[in-house]
Amino acid sequence: MLPSGVECSRCKVLEEHINKLEIRINELEDRLNNNSGNSSLPPSSDFQKRSKKNKKNKDRISSTKKVGGQLGHKGNHRKLVDNPDETISIKPSDICECGGDIVVDDSNPHKIQKIEIPKIKPHVTEYRLLRGECSCCGKRINASLPDGVTPDLLGNNAKSIIAMMTGYFKNSRREVVDIMRNIFNLEISLGLVSKTEERVSDKCETAFNELKDSLSDLEILHIDETSNNYRGKMGWSWIFANPFTTLLKWEVSRSKKVLEKILPDYHGYVISDRYAGYNYFDSSNRQICWAHLLRNFEKFSDSSFPEVREFGSLLVFYTKRLFIIYRGHKKGILERQYFVRHANKIRKRLRRYLHRISAESSSEYIRRQADNILKYEDMMWLFLQDIENIPLTNNHAEQEIRRFVIHRKNSFFTWGIVGQQYLERMISIFQTCKKRGLNPADVLRNLIQENIKIIPAA
Repeated sequence: MLPSGVECSRCKVLEEHINKLEIRINELEDRLNNNSGNSSLPPSSDFQKRSKKNKKNKDRISSTKKVGGQLGHKGNHRKLVDNPDETISIKPSDICECGGDIVVDDSNPHKIQKIEIPKIKPHVTEYRLLRGECSCCGKRINASLPDGVTPDLLGNNAKSIIAMMTGYFKNSRREVVDIMRNIFNLEISLGLVSKTEERVSDKCETAFNELKDSLSDLEILHIDETSNNYRGKMGWSWIFANPFTTLLKWEVSRSKKVLEKILPDYHGYVISDRYAGYNYFDSSNRQICWAHLLRNFEKFSDSSFPEVREFGSLLVFYTKRLFIIYRGHKKGILERQYFVRHANKIRKRLRRYLHRISAESSSEYIRRQADNILKYEDMMWLFLQDIENIPLTNNHAEQEIRRFVIHRKNSFFTWGIVGQQYLERMISIFQTCKKRGLNPADVLRNLIQENIKIIPAA
C-alpha cells in the first residue's frame, strides 16, 4: 500500500495524462473529419460522401410531380436564323377532304429550320516556287512565298482549330489526331500537333504580355494559386482575374516574390484567402474570401471538442445569414442601410464567438486557428466600404482556375517550359475573350495571322 499523499499525487498525474490523451484523440479525430466541406481537400478525396445532391435526387424520386417542366413553366425555344441559306416553301394540297378548293395564305407561314453541316474537306493550296536565272550575270533567282504564308504544312485556320482543342478544350494530342482524321479528313502526326502548339504560342506571346502588363491598372483583382507538377517537381500556377481579364501564370514559387514580380505597384482591391503570401498587399485594400471562412467555421462545427462545436455552429449559422442578406441586397430586395446595419451586428457576434473559442478551447491547434482568423478580422469586412464593387468571396478566381485544374487532372503534368507557356497563354486569351464578348476562335485566328497583336477591349 502506498501512502495516501503519494497515491493522490499519482492519481493527479494519471488524470493529467488522461486529459492530454483525450485532447490528442480529439485533435486526431478533427483531422480525420477533414473533407471538402471544411478544408481545402478536393471532393474526390472525401472518405464519406456527404452530397446534398443525393438528398435532392431522393426527394425527386419520392415526389408525386411529373418529370420535366411543371404547369406554368415558361418554355425556351431556339431562335430562328435570320438569313437561311436556302428556303423551300411547301404548299398544302389543292383540294380539301370535303371537295372544296384550298386558298393558300403565305403571309405568316409556320417555319421549321433544318441545320446541316456539310462534309468537311481540307482545302489544299499548292505553291509552286519557280526558279530563274539572270541572263546577264547568271545568278539563280528563286521565287518567294506571298506575305503571310509560312512554309509549314498547316494554314492559319487549321492551326487555330488544333490550338483550341489542345489548349482550351482539354483534348489530348492523340485525340486531336483522331478528330482531324475522322471529322476534318486530314492526316497529321503527333509531332505536328506539338509543333503547331509551339508556333501558335509564339504568335500569342505579345497578347499575353499585354494582359500581364495591364493587371496593375485594374481596380480589383481576384487572386488564387494551385500546385502544378512540372518535370516531377512542385510548381505553382497563379490566377489573376476580374470581370474583364484573366491571366494564368506559372511560377516555380508560391512566395510573395511572385506577386512582387507580376504586381510591383498594385494599389487596387485584392480578393484572396488568408494565405500569408498575400500579406504583400496593403491590408486596407484586401478582402478575405468568406467562402473560405465558412469552410473554416464548418471545421469548428465538426470538431470533437464540445465547446468548439457549439461556437462553430453559431459561426456557421451567422455566416450563412450574412450570405442571405448579401444576396438580398444584390437583388434589390434589401436596402443598403438595412444590410450594413445587420452585417455589423453579425460582425460583433462572430468576433465574440471566435474570442470564446480562443479562450475556452483546450486544443492549442484550434486556438491558433481562431487567433489567426481574428488577426484578419478587419480584412474580412472590407466589402462594407464599397458593397457594389467589392465582392464577398473569391469564387471568381476559383471558377477561372478550374479549367486549368481539370487539364492538370487529365494530363498530370507538363514537361517543358514551351508546353507550360502554351497552356497559360491559351487559357488566358480564351477566358479573357469570353469575358469581353469576343469570339475566342476569331481572336486566336487573327493573332496567328498577325492581323492584331493584342486582344481588343470589351
